[in-house]
Amino acid sequence: MFDFEKWSQRLYDTVERTDEEEALSARDNELEELWEELFQQTDDTYVQFLDELLTLTKKDMQTDHPSAKQDIHQLVDRMRESVLEGNES
Repeated sequence: MFDFEKWSQRLYDTVERTDEEEALSARDNELEELWEELFQQTDDTYVQFLDELLTLTKKDMQTDHPSAKQDIHQLVDRMRESVLEGNES
């Protein structure tokens, strides 16, 4: 099973090293690898939530619709409720 806490800690550690390192390209590569690792976990409920949110956010940001921000907030609330209900089962 995907350990989101462990993955998050690795992400945090990588970002924190930015201040300590001059090789930003190495850090960028690590961040890209972590991002790819996260989205390979297609069976994880939280990853599905983030992937759907990312897709819909990109779509909404490409429109000039004035209520896009409100629509995103409503969408996130619905998705969050769906994920939490799924995890209670």
